[in-house]
Amino acid sequence: MKKAHVTYTAIFLIVLIVLFLFLRVWSAARAVSVVGPTAIRQGGDGVIYILSNKFLYLHDKDGGFLDKIPLSKFGIDQFIGDFWIYKNGDILLRREVSRKLTISGEAEMFARTGAGEKDRLGTGESILQRCSVETFQCKNFGKGGDVFDKITNFKLFMDEEKGVTYLADTVGHQLLILDDNGFVIRKSNTPFQFPNQIALEDDGLLYVSDTNNHRVVAVKTEKENFGSVDKEFKIVHPRDPLKPTWPMALAHMQNKKWWIINADDNMSDGTVMILNEKGAFEKVLRLPDNADPLCLAVVGDIALISDPRLMRVYTVSQNGGLSDDFGSPLFKLDLSELLRERRTYELIATMSMWSLFILLSGALLLARAARVQEATETTRQAEPRAVAGAAPRHNPGTDDRYDYHSVIGIYRVKFAVITVILLVIISFFLLISRDLTVFHWGFFPVALLGHFVNAFFRYLHLKRSYIEINERGITYQGMSRHIHSPWNGVKKISVYGNSSRVVTDYGNFSIGALEPADSPPRGWLDLFRRKRVKFHKELIEKIQKRAPHAKVEISWFVRYQWQRL
Repeated sequence: MKKAHVTYTAIFLIVLIVLFLFLRVWSAARAVSVVGPTAIRQGGDGVIYILSNKFLYLHDKDGGFLDKIPLSKFGIDQFIGDFWIYKNGDILLRREVSRKLTISGEAEMFARTGAGEKDRLGTGESILQRCSVETFQCKNFGKGGDVFDKITNFKLFMDEEKGVTYLADTVGHQLLILDDNGFVIRKSNTPFQFPNQIALEDDGLLYVSDTNNHRVVAVKTEKENFGSVDKEFKIVHPRDPLKPTWPMALAHMQNKKWWIINADDNMSDGTVMILNEKGAFEKVLRLPDNADPLCLAVVGDIALISDPRLMRVYTVSQNGGLSDDFGSPLFKLDLSELLRERRTYELIATMSMWSLFILLSGALLLARAARVQEATETTRQAEPRAVAGAAPRHNPGTDDRYDYHSVIGIYRVKFAVITVILLVIISFFLLISRDLTVFHWGFFPVALLGHFVNAFFRYLHLKRSYIEINERGITYQGMSRHIHSPWNGVKKISVYGNSSRVVTDYGNFSIGALEPADSPPRGWLDLFRRKRVKFHKELIEKIQKRAPHAKVEISWFVRYQWQRL
């Protein structure tokens, strides 16, 4: 294959790799954005509200369709947290805000340390709003005082008779009581770890799924000792008592049984456990294969369980028997369309990943073929021509030249790998930073530009640099420096690791991973082999032989390496 063809093929492969990488990131992001049924609430009038993919679906208790309300009517584009339905039909939910997180705050949330004050609005306004389902008019639930203004996940339960709202600040590891105007009355001091779903029971206690403490706790609701633990029961894994559990949702059925969604450690792939009234394990609810239950809601004598992975809402009797999925035909049709859409994006993402593997394999094969071809051409050029009577290249008194021709090929691969990694990292930050001003938008093009500029000048340095030695002296040629010194001008040679420094009266320079200019190009594995060390030793010994008066410093590690050659 001609060099021009190799170059064009390489450019074509790089374009395809970038294209499929973008397609992979884009399709994966689109698949994640397709959210199925999540939160479920029943209003005081018996209407059941199911949140699914930016819509509120309203059904009667028998699953008959009543209404479909887009969250955009409440000014919300992305739902986070929980919602509550008042007896008069109003809805309490998180309002849409311009969310800002610091890098340290995002790191704290990623490390699950609580995020502290890093995820607050900082405006003195509540993150919650109370809206009318009839007029879609909303007003802030708290302003100008101590209000809940955390922008991360939370759970709600309201006691309208007492005029208080109980709130689990999941990332903040605490419980709060809010008054009827949205102001904080009290905060808990109990060391919770990611409290999730909460429920107020007839005994006057607030039951909390304390996820990372692997338990369900009942806490007191009186203002004086709010949050203090009255009783608890540990959630034990049904198959392995030593395996940690992660209770994320709970429900207390009419038959006094406790139903718990116990998630895996990545908060997915959960199982629904049924416990007796004292919290002792009884059985695991049988759900379809690959189910991922997220939310539990008690509706009369049945339970509704949302499954955003399979796009279903299960209807389960008190004894654990599954019946037909809950919802109207329109609701089920919408869910099936969402499932089809997400699976399409997942298929695109999978095919893109396989295409990337194939293209990268092709690129490696192409690089290998080009390296073999270049080595063959170099060998042919170095061979003496008997017919012309040409003398061998390295006669006494001729120049010995060392350069970076193998390192240049390795550097091209390194540049491509770092570029792909940078694009993946930037794409990741773009995905997790949607609507979050974690970085200034100018940071990404500046980072890429800095990478390309640095890589370009590094390439020029490797391309133009060489060292030449002969009987008259030593010559160093860098990208912008040219140093020539006779042998009596060489004063010091310092050898450390795979690099050396030569000090002369005419300037100083470093020797890196050089090798004879007429040697065939080598692969990146040769960087870790003795051949490269041998070239380094050979060059240093030639300099020492021609400049015996120069001071030589060789580290003990290099001496040990050279002794093994």
